[in-house]
Amino acid sequence: MIFIGAIVVLWKTSDQVLKRVKDIALAFGVSELAVTILGISILASLPEFLVSIIAAVKKTSDVSLGTVIGSNIFTLLVVLGLAALIRPFHVRRVIEERDSNWMLLAGAVILVLIPQGISRWEGLVLMGLYFPYIFSVFQKEKKEKKSIRAGGRRRSGKDSRNKWLALFLVGGNMVLMLVSAALVLKSCLKIAQALHLPRLIVSLILIGIGSSIPETAIGVTSSLRKKTEVTLGDVYGTNIFTCLFILGVSALIHPVPAAPQVQSFILPFFIFSTIILQIFFAANRRVSRGEGVFLILLYFYFALASLQQVPYP
Repeated sequence: MIFIGAIVVLWKTSDQVLKRVKDIALAFGVSELAVTILGISILASLPEFLVSIIAAVKKTSDVSLGTVIGSNIFTLLVVLGLAALIRPFHVRRVIEERDSNWMLLAGAVILVLIPQGISRWEGLVLMGLYFPYIFSVFQKEKKEKKSIRAGGRRRSGKDSRNKWLALFLVGGNMVLMLVSAALVLKSCLKIAQALHLPRLIVSLILIGIGSSIPETAIGVTSSLRKKTEVTLGDVYGTNIFTCLFILGVSALIHPVPAAPQVQSFILPFFIFSTIILQIFFAANRRVSRGEGVFLILLYFYFALASLQQVPYP
């Protein structure tokens, strides 16, 4: 019950932060471009970030690894699968050529590092790789459109008060997110102990799905509003951020231990999922309802195989 309650709080507080970030950016004169690229993808991954950091501080970095990879596989297969079921969507060339390739690179780097565990220095390498991605995003977007800035009108005292009120509310929500993330981690470890399951598997499935609720909500809402670019941008932006930056910070706090199952099945499956989507994109630059069903079924196979209910290679 604590786990479910904490997940609900994570969902609601993440939603509140996401709703206010654009208003804050405009109030301070920050471009909407920066909000779209950094705000949504990074803030939507706050649950994964908080759970992973708390796990690293408690020297349970295997939970950090399971949370990052589990949430990434869930968003790739289930969130995009649901979006395609609601409304088949087209894919911009930039997603296929830039973001999908960066996600393959992130998965491949982790796969190379994980046999010996990810050390603090290797964590710094992962963090460093995130910044060239952000630079490439800004360079591409600058060529396509101009940054939109706040209207240029003078802000009244009321505007100023609203700005600081929004900041205060975001800060309050962040505190609630921190508390709920700690509860999610603690309750999941208790569940793992009670069910005699490895912490890695519990974090991979339970925390991975639970911490992906903001991305799921954004994906479904965006699809209903015919804004599938938001869904794709959020999923790929969040996954690259979690693989490189969040896992890098976690390793910097406490080295991530080697995990044979991660090396032999979980990470290869993550890379396989990315390749499957890239094939869908390359075929006709869209994802159909049938392909959406396939993605969701693929996730169910992954979950069952991780729990060793079905065989895996």
